Order: sequence, then structure tokens, then C-alpha cells
Amino acid sequence: MKSFLLGFLGSIVGLIAAALAYSQYGDYIAESEISGWIAQNEAVQSAIARRAREHGSLVGVGREVVLPDIAYAPPDFYRVTDDGVILMRGGDDGQFVALVPTLANGEVTWQCIGGSKDSVNMWCEDPRKQSRPTPGL
Repeated sequence: MKSFLLGFLGSIVGLIAAALAYSQYGDYIAESEISGWIAQNEAVQSAIARRAREHGSLVGVGREVVLPDIAYAPPDFYRVTDDGVILMRGGDDGQFVALVPTLANGEVTWQCIGGSKDSVNMWCEDPRKQSRPTPGL
């Protein structure tokens, strides 16, 4: 009977450990997808920022922007609005990311808004913090 109870308790502990490991792996995969989206999106952000500086405004800077070819786990939905807001949704967890440009004093900064919180938090900072500058500039 003692062996049975030890085996039973061992399998319960094993199932709990597997459930924890699986959830952590899911978060890792989601963060990896977001990382790929953001990294492969830098050319679009740079093009929008360049147009905004040239025109002194965000109006129309997102029109006819060449969309990136996101090779690994591309989002199901990808759109650039006329005013340069970049919207991406997809992935295993249905992550959503919005990159919102702001033009001030001739510089474009980006605010990243996203969810799910666990998978996007690394890339999208707290909106109360300072926005990050355009990558590569």
C-alpha cells in the first residue's frame, strides 16, 4: 500500500510539474512570435518615421508602405493605417500589438500597446513610461 501511495503522489507531482512547464513554454512561444514581428517590422517603422519627418505630420504617412514579409509565424492580421499606426494580431495565443507613432519636435517615437499581457509585456512597456524612439535611427 505504501508503494501505491508513493507512486500516486509522484504522478500527481509529475502532472503539476508538467502543467507548469507547459504554461511557461506557451508564454515563451508567444514572446518569440512577438519578438519576430517587432524585429521584422523595423523597416516599416523607419519608413513611416522618415515620411513623418519629411512632411512634418503623421497624416498619410502609412499609405502605400511596403509591408514586411514576416517569415516565421506571421500574424493573421497586419495593417498599417493612413496615420502610421501598425496593427498586428495572431499567433498561438491570439496576441495583439499596436505600434502607435507620435511626432514631436521632428522626432517620431513609438508607443507599443499589446495583449495578452504575459506574452507582449516584454516588448510593450507600461504606457506611462516614455515611448521608445524609432528603431535604427
